[in-house]
Amino acid sequence: MFIGVPKLFRYPSEGERSRVPAAELHWFAAGTNNRFEDATNAHGPHDVYLVRDGERLARFRFVVLDSSARTDFSSGTSASEGHIHLDGWGCSDVSIADQPGLHWKVEQAGRGVKLFLQGGDVPPESVSLAMRWQRCSQELQLKLPFPSAGGRFFDAKEKPLREGDEIALRHLTGARLRIFDRNPLAPKRYDVSLALGQGKRKMRTADLKIERPISLLSNGSAEIRLIDRKRPAHPPVIARQTHAI
Repeated sequence: MFIGVPKLFRYPSEGERSRVPAAELHWFAAGTNNRFEDATNAHGPHDVYLVRDGERLARFRFVVLDSSARTDFSSGTSASEGHIHLDGWGCSDVSIADQPGLHWKVEQAGRGVKLFLQGGDVPPESVSLAMRWQRCSQELQLKLPFPSAGGRFFDAKEKPLREGDEIALRHLTGARLRIFDRNPLAPKRYDVSLALGQGKRKMRTADLKIERPISLLSNGSAEIRLIDRKRPAHPPVIARQTHAI
């Protein structure tokens, strides 16, 4: 995939590269006989033929977007939602492959489209798009990261815990924190903080508060067992929080 019309070069056996003249490149919408006389107007999947003396010597297939095209990822208010803005892509139709728990909608937005995504308690790592352009018979299959950023706490029964909830030490086994950070435009660093309290009152002793950094996997996720973050001989109740930096 290219942003703007690519420049093609040939490399002869002597090793001195030279640019292929534009007159020798014939641009067609992929899979059709629809030729573009001006390559700067060619957007989407294309077949490009190298033609010399009326003979087709080679064919190249690639996707070209307008030189101003952008892809913006925005996280939502929770780790399970966000949207992707395909600005200036010029496509005429976009759909998203169904996945368990994934809800989506597509809206026109200026020169492009916005994909609004919601992924349930565990958002998917990526979403698969099917895109079409006018005059082109070929569909582009594209995979983009789900733009999630944030985390959620769950108890041993997989019930989500809300901000400020408390949990007794005897119930820590099985409780966990799941982090999802798959927004490539807004990576974050995460810490988890465990603070001891008595009822709704937090204890002020510094030794009764634990803060630990969280290491993410290469796919931008992490799952932390809270029991592994506890110090021995703690009083019975803790309050938990997590924050991103």
